[in-house]
Amino acid sequence: MVKTFKETDMNKVMRILGIAIITMIFSMKSYSDVSNFIYSSACDGSAVKFTSTSTVSGGTIVSYEWDFNADGNFTDATGPVVTKLFASAGNYPVGLRIKSSLNVLTTSYKTITVNPLAVANFTATDACLGGTNNFTSTSTIVGGNIVKYKWDLNNDGIYDDSTANTSSRKYSLPGSYIVGLMVVTDSGCISVASKNFRVNPLPVIDFNFDKTCLYDTTEFAVSSSVSGGSIVKYYWNFNGDGIYEQNTTVPVNKLSFITAGNYIVQIKAETDNGCTEDTSKLVVIAPKPTLNFTFASSCMGYDINIDNSFSFAKSYLWKFGDGTTSTSANPLHSYAEAGVFKIELSGSSAYGCSDMISKNITIHPTPTAAFTNNNVCIGGIVNFTNQSTGNGAPIKDYYWDFGDFHGEIILNPIHQYMNAGSYTASLIVSNIFNCMDTITKTVDVYSLPVVDIVEGGPTSFCRGDSVKLSVATGGNTVLWATGENTSEIFAKNSGKYRVVLIDNHGCVNKDSVIVTVYELPLISVSPKDTQVSLGKEVSISAWGANSYTWTPADFLDNPNKADPVSLPLNTTTYTVLGEDIHGCKNSQSLKITVNTDYNLELTNLLTPNGDGANDVWNIGARFYDDNEVVIYDRWGVEVYRQKAYLDDWDGMYKGNPVPEGTYYYVITFEGTDKTFAGYLTILR
Repeated sequence: MVKTFKETDMNKVMRILGIAIITMIFSMKSYSDVSNFIYSSACDGSAVKFTSTSTVSGGTIVSYEWDFNADGNFTDATGPVVTKLFASAGNYPVGLRIKSSLNVLTTSYKTITVNPLAVANFTATDACLGGTNNFTSTSTIVGGNIVKYKWDLNNDGIYDDSTANTSSRKYSLPGSYIVGLMVVTDSGCISVASKNFRVNPLPVIDFNFDKTCLYDTTEFAVSSSVSGGSIVKYYWNFNGDGIYEQNTTVPVNKLSFITAGNYIVQIKAETDNGCTEDTSKLVVIAPKPTLNFTFASSCMGYDINIDNSFSFAKSYLWKFGDGTTSTSANPLHSYAEAGVFKIELSGSSAYGCSDMISKNITIHPTPTAAFTNNNVCIGGIVNFTNQSTGNGAPIKDYYWDFGDFHGEIILNPIHQYMNAGSYTASLIVSNIFNCMDTITKTVDVYSLPVVDIVEGGPTSFCRGDSVKLSVATGGNTVLWATGENTSEIFAKNSGKYRVVLIDNHGCVNKDSVIVTVYELPLISVSPKDTQVSLGKEVSISAWGANSYTWTPADFLDNPNKADPVSLPLNTTTYTVLGEDIHGCKNSQSLKITVNTDYNLELTNLLTPNGDGANDVWNIGARFYDDNEVVIYDRWGVEVYRQKAYLDDWDGMYKGNPVPEGTYYYVITFEGTDKTFAGYLTILR
């Protein structure tokens, strides 16, 4: 609202303006200082900002003084930038006085307008979920006009959802919401308002019903709920035309349908907020099922084939009159006793409608097939003993099947199976009502235990060896002809070795093997024992075998012949191993005693002519390493001296051959007084 000034106030303003004008005229004569300011647009309730734009031609501005109530006193504010909140909308004179450092005062006044605000307001309607919430502005303004409407429909603080003076929106969830309205006047002044409103939840509705058979009273029970508030009324439509004929405050209703058929039942619930939701279901009023069945008289223990193809129902309940029941559409049933029984059939349709029918059935006695038999080893005879009973009706026929494509029709047959194995033997007995019974038993024809002697080596061998004979017992009893009952034995003598296996069925099987034992060769040697001088050869021999091996091989010219030559350096016992044509081996030993008796083989002739015969003086001295040989010519001049002589002098002296002639030798040995001396003739 614009404020109206009184006449006295206007006179005061005019007086102040006059003073200011005179002051300005006076100042302009001497100075060019200018007092001026700018201000921000002003709306009611908002502070106005004033900013000095004054200038001085000399010096500087040292003070800024403001007059906001036109009383000529510049004491309301100081400074180049100030703010002022005016009490209401209207026109107000505002003055600024500046003072320069030259002590010059300059004053200016302006009339500013404080624009009125609009009063923002609107109406907001509640709605049911799925409906529309409407918003209509009722904003007002005194002086000026409202030129813009801005809505915040999602409470995000941004007024950008609509620009009309009315708006609407559908919300996806029930609950309490806030909407805001911003109005802008033609002077740019802004006002806002907000309000709460509700989106009321819809009720959740469902219903169940029972007894949908014709002539029954069907009860409809509604189950409903609402997240806020309460349900106050239910509307009912039983013929699907969309017109609700009844309404109740309770969720239960009953109705008897007069004809079978399909009915669309609709039920609507209403909350205390007026929100409604409906649902519908197909209700089938069904007639009772059609029932009938047939059967033939049967035998005790037989499955009765009941023909239920005449019935039309979804589920069945059979009572067979013997305390047993079935829910199969086409059941199989057998009676444990003979007699007359009532069969009752109750049938229910898909909608639970039921009916019942009953018939009597006669059950004849059935014989009981039974027999005994013995199990046999392959080749044995099986005796079948019939033990069947009639159970009140005479047996007239017997049918035997032995399980090997053979059979009989006599009372107590016998049978021999050609192969081992398990056979399924069957007996069928039939009485005068053609009631039959079958019994099946397994007849075991046992195979003989598998017996196979496994030789652990050759069955022909030399005396002193043996061969392991073994059998895989497989848990069976084993018995050797030797009296042993182990799975393996060692055969050491020639003969036929037999074994018998007996299994747990008493079946017997046997096997045998021939063992040949060769006697060892009889080995003889010569000489049995002998003595020889060191360095002397000895011929030894053996006989009684086909091949020979002497050990040790030391000093022998050939250890693998019957009669080798030995040149022993010490006492040696030789053992010869003889092997005959069967590979049998035996041994014999002899002992050669070597005597260190310095028994040399002294020769008196040396012919060192390089023909390989008698080129060196070989006297056997090499076998005695303590020897010393000295040779002199006929004048007593020493031509050769050697300790530990090795039988290797070739008639040389200082690299030259000695002349032909006769020489004298002396041979001595350390540690003994044994001495040899004589003449040696050298011929070339």
